[in-house]
Amino acid sequence: MVQASYGGVNAGVPSAAAGGFKDDNCKGPPGLAVTELPPPLNEWGQIECTPYGPVITAHEGWIWTNPGGYYPVWIPAQMVRSRPVLSGNTIYFTKIDFRKIPSDEWQKPLAVFQSIFRNDPPLKNGYRLDAVSVSGRSLLLYFFETGNYRWGVWCTGGKCDPSSWFMLLDMKHRPDERTDQ
Repeated sequence: MVQASYGGVNAGVPSAAAGGFKDDNCKGPPGLAVTELPPPLNEWGQIECTPYGPVITAHEGWIWTNPGGYYPVWIPAQMVRSRPVLSGNTIYFTKIDFRKIPSDEWQKPLAVFQSIFRNDPPLKNGYRLDAVSVSGRSLLLYFFETGNYRWGVWCTGGKCDPSSWFMLLDMKHRPDERTDQ
C-alpha cells in the first residue's frame, strides 16, 4: 500500500503548486479534498497531484525510501498497491489526521521495528496517520522519530507489515553519529 507502483520511480510525478495541488492533472481539487498535511508531517511530506490523483510523498529536501534500495515511497489517495487508474481529481483524500501518540500505542509497530533494526537509538516520538479517500477506503501508518531519523510503517488489521518500513531522510542535515560502532 505504501509504495504505489506508478512505474516505481518518482520521475514524471508533477510537482505540487504552492498552497495545494492545483495543476493540469487535477484541475483544482474538489471542495472536500484535503490539500495540505498537518504538522509535523508537513515538514517531512507534502501532497502532490498526479494523473492518478493526489499522493502523500516526500517534502522538498527529503527522501522517503525503503531501506536497502532506492524505492521512492508514495501514499496514494487511490489506496492501491498496483494498477492505479488515471483519475485526476476524482479520487482524493477527504481526511488526513496526524497526531502524536503515547508510547503504549507504539508497542506493536515498535516490536516489528526492533526485530529488523536492533541497534537503532530509542524512539523519541511516535505519530499515527489516519487517512480516508473519497472512495471510503482508509489506511493507517505510524511514523517514528529516533534522533534525527524518521521512519514510517503501514499497519492494517492490528498488524504492521515488516516489508513496509520506510525511511524519511532529511537531505539538509547529517544523520546523528552512531554510538554502538
